[in-house]
Amino acid sequence: MMYIKARRISLVTSVLLLSLLGFGGCGSQSSSSSSSKATPATSSTTYKGRSIDGYLKGATVELDGHTTKTDANGSWSISIPGKIPKNSIVTTTGGIDTSTGQPFEGKLSAIVNTNNTPTVVTSLTSLVVPLVQKGFTKSEALTTVATQLNVPMSAITSNPISNLSSTNPNVVTGAQKAIKQSLIVQKVAEAFAKSVVADANNTNFDKVTNAVFKYIANQLNNNNGLKSIVANTDGIATGVAKTIEHDDKSINIKNVSEKLNASASAIKSVADTLIAVPPENITKNSFDKTSKGIEIITAATEKKLTIISKANTLTGIKTGGINADNIAKKFYKLGAPTIIANVTKNTNISKVINKTVNITNITNITNIIHTSTISPTTPTKVNVQSNTPNVNLSKNKNSILTPPMPPQIPTLQTIPLPKEW
Repeated sequence: MMYIKARRISLVTSVLLLSLLGFGGCGSQSSSSSSSKATPATSSTTYKGRSIDGYLKGATVELDGHTTKTDANGSWSISIPGKIPKNSIVTTTGGIDTSTGQPFEGKLSAIVNTNNTPTVVTSLTSLVVPLVQKGFTKSEALTTVATQLNVPMSAITSNPISNLSSTNPNVVTGAQKAIKQSLIVQKVAEAFAKSVVADANNTNFDKVTNAVFKYIANQLNNNNGLKSIVANTDGIATGVAKTIEHDDKSINIKNVSEKLNASASAIKSVADTLIAVPPENITKNSFDKTSKGIEIITAATEKKLTIISKANTLTGIKTGGINADNIAKKFYKLGAPTIIANVTKNTNISKVINKTVNITNITNITNIIHTSTISPTTPTKVNVQSNTPNVNLSKNKNSILTPPMPPQIPTLQTIPLPKEW
């Protein structure tokens, strides 16, 4: 009897021990539940935005090591496990600018919004980034950029293209100013990059555009307006060269200072052209045409700037700079500001350019300037090679080329410009 009681006590003790060690059914469920609570699944946070030069289609967007592509309206969305650090930077490269149909060249950036509002990425937000990296708060950096550009802060942080359709005239005016300033900043940065890196797909191209953004941002912080900054392209060239040579050792470009300085004069003419565009002519119905007009006018100069980037000697760099300067000034004198301003009022870009400089085919502008030969007859006519239409550049009410072109000009390299050019 004593043996049976002792055995019962032993069995009870064994059951209790097994239960305590977690081998019982209830114990197993409890342990599983406890383990689940200790290691919950990591939640994701979705960040959305829009990348704009015009709307950038098929561009690559990167945030915190995660990438995605933009849709036809430049919109993007990235889901990231957990949350990203404060002041994280989102970047955009590549894609097609839907306003011009041309590949986008360069790299745009912005401090990503963490308050569930979409992040707009433009060349203006690219000016905010280096100030934040310098120690500014995002609000302080935005205020600095907006104040010095004379643009409402809301026009920088919201979609300027859609704002052109607003019923609020103040919103429209802000958008017009923001778009004009953005085009100036982007084209100047792009032009300087072209002068040292011919291939826009080269990572050094993006680094040079970022160096230009950084220089402009620092100058804005020094209470300089954008007009005065881009008027001093020599200063930009010097500042960007310093950044490349001292701050970013990863950019290995031979004769970078010489190339940047050789391009400065031509880029000033590009900037002068863009500054002359009246912002009020940038409307919801004309934005694409304005962008195309600017692309047409600046593309020829940028093409010449790539010659500087490919030059291997100081003489070649200097010659390339002179050629780029000649064509940039020639476009400016042929009426580039007028073309861009008037193109917004006309549905046919070809007619606008024809009326301004008597060129009927916009696709042949570069060839006309580069390969024209002039007959000594009066009125002067330019007979363009490759079956390009004749171009009458004689003095009349529709032509703004006042000084007559000298006869027999076989190539751009031998074009003798009038003294006032």
